[in-house]
Amino acid sequence: MESRLQDPQSGSGGEIRAAAMGLFAPHRGRFAWASALGVATLIGQLLLLAVFWQLIREVTDGVPTLEALSEWRTGGALAGLMVALGVLRWRAPLAQMQAEQGFVEDLQTRMLGGMLRRPPSFWAKAEIGELTHRLNDDVTGTLAYVRALFQTRWLVPVRIVAFAGMLAWIAPEVLLPSLLVLPLFALVLLVVGKGVAGVAARERDSRVAHSSRLSQLLSGAEILSAFDTRRRAVDALARQLRAGYAQALSSTRYSAFGSQATEFIRIAGVLAVLLFGAESLEPGAMIGAIPLLFLLYSPVAELARLLPQLARGRVATAAALEFLQEESAAEEAPRGFSTLEVRALEFSYDDSHEVLRGADLQLRAGEWVAITGESGQGKSTLLKLLLGAEHPKAGEILRDGAPGSLKGLCALVTQEPIFPERTVRENLLLAKPDASDEELWHALARAALAERIGREQSGLDLDIGEGGKALSGGERERLSLARALLSDAPVLALDEPGVFLDAGHRGRILETLREEHGPRTLLVVTHEGDLLDLADQKLRLDGGKLSQVS
Repeated sequence: MESRLQDPQSGSGGEIRAAAMGLFAPHRGRFAWASALGVATLIGQLLLLAVFWQLIREVTDGVPTLEALSEWRTGGALAGLMVALGVLRWRAPLAQMQAEQGFVEDLQTRMLGGMLRRPPSFWAKAEIGELTHRLNDDVTGTLAYVRALFQTRWLVPVRIVAFAGMLAWIAPEVLLPSLLVLPLFALVLLVVGKGVAGVAARERDSRVAHSSRLSQLLSGAEILSAFDTRRRAVDALARQLRAGYAQALSSTRYSAFGSQATEFIRIAGVLAVLLFGAESLEPGAMIGAIPLLFLLYSPVAELARLLPQLARGRVATAAALEFLQEESAAEEAPRGFSTLEVRALEFSYDDSHEVLRGADLQLRAGEWVAITGESGQGKSTLLKLLLGAEHPKAGEILRDGAPGSLKGLCALVTQEPIFPERTVRENLLLAKPDASDEELWHALARAALAERIGREQSGLDLDIGEGGKALSGGERERLSLARALLSDAPVLALDEPGVFLDAGHRGRILETLREEHGPRTLLVVTHEGDLLDLADQKLRLDGGKLSQVS
C-alpha cells in the first residue's frame, strides 16, 4: 500500500512523526544500545563532576591538592571514571553509526523497491536527478529527522533533568534563579521553529530542481557541445543556484539567530545566578555551580540547533514516504499459459489522450503475433498492458479464462535497450543469474554479437559504459536480444526490433526468431514487412482499435 503523503509538503506533523517512528521501529534495538551508551556517558560525566566537586571542597577546606588526590577514594575514582569515559566516548559513536547505517540501508532499499514497482508511464516523466536526490538527500534527511525527534523527546529532557538534579544537590539556592531565563529560551525556540518551518519546503524544492537540472545537463552534454550552448547552460545553472542560495540563506539566518540568541541567554542566566544567588553560596559550591549552569542550559540551547533539522527532516520524510510500499505477499509465478484474451481494452495517459478504445485480441501459446500501425497509435502501450507493466482504464485481460497478464512470463526487448549494469556479463546475467560462460556466448552468437565481443580482450567483462553508451545502437539492440534469449520465459516480446541492424545482422536475427517461434510465443511490434510476413497473426492498431491484416 502506498503512502498517502504524495506531496512533500502534505501530511500533518503528527502523521509524519508517526510514519517516521514506524520507519525507526525495526532498528529500535540498535538505537537503544547506542542511546544506552550515551546515557552511560552522561552518568559518567555527572560522576566526574561530583568527584571534582568533592575535590574542590576538600581543597577549599585547607587540604593540600596532592594529598586530596592521593586518597584512594578521590584519586582512584577520578582515574577510573576518566578511563571509563574514554571507552564510552569511543564506543558510543560507533554504535550510533552502526544503527544509522542500518536505518539508511533499509530505507534506501525500500524506496528503491517502491520506485522500481512504478509503471512505465511513471518512468516516462520521471526525472532521474530528483529520484537520486530522494534516495540520497531525503534518506539522510529522514535519518536526521528521526535522530532529532529522539533527541528532543528523550535525550534533551533527560540531560536537563540530570543537570538540574546535580545543581539542586550542589547548590540548591541557585536552582530557582537559574530558571528565570527559561521564558526567553522558549521565545527564541518559537521564533526559530516558525521561521525554519516556513522555508524548509522551498529550500528542498530548490535543491531538487538543481539536482534535476544538473542531471539533465550532464546527460545532454553531447548535444550542448554540438550546438555550442554550453555557456548558456552553465549561466542558467548559476542563476538557479543563486535562487536556491536565497532559500538556504533564509534558513541559515534563523539558525544563526537561534544559536547566538541562546548563547546570549546562557550568559544572562549565569549572570542572574550571580546577582540573585551568589551571596548565599559557599566558594566551593559556587565553583561547582557555574559549570553546571552552562551544562544545564546546553541542552536547551541545543533545541535551537535541532529545530531546523526537524523542519527540513519533516519535508524530507514526507517525500521519502511517497515511494514506501508494504511488501505484497509473494505470488507464485505462472509457469505458462494456453490462451490470452483481451476484451474491450481502454487506456489513456490522461483525460485528453486516449490511446486504446475497446481493443480486442486473442492469442494462443506458441503463436507469432505481429502488431503494426502508424507511429503514436499506442502499439508499445498495448505491449506494456499485455505484459502487466501498465493497468487498463477499462476492459479486461484474461489468461486462460481468469484475470491476468503475461507478467512473469515474458522476456522483453525494448526500443531503447536498458542496461543497468556496466559489463556484458552482468547485463546478461540479469536474465539468468546462474548461466555459465558457455550459455552467455551461445546467447551472444544467436544475437549476432559474439564475434564483436570476442574481439575484445576483456570479452564478457567488456565495460559497455553507463547505459551501454560505449556500444553502437545496433550492438545495444543485439545485446538486449541476447539477454532475452538467455531467459527461459515462454514469451518473447520485441518492440520495433531490427531498427538499427544492417542487412547482414538482420538475416541472422530473423533466423533466430524463426527458431524461437513455436517453443516460445512471439509478440512483435513492427513496421517491417519481413517480420510481418513471418507472423501467424497480423494486427493493425488504428484509432485505438485492433483489426486483422490479411
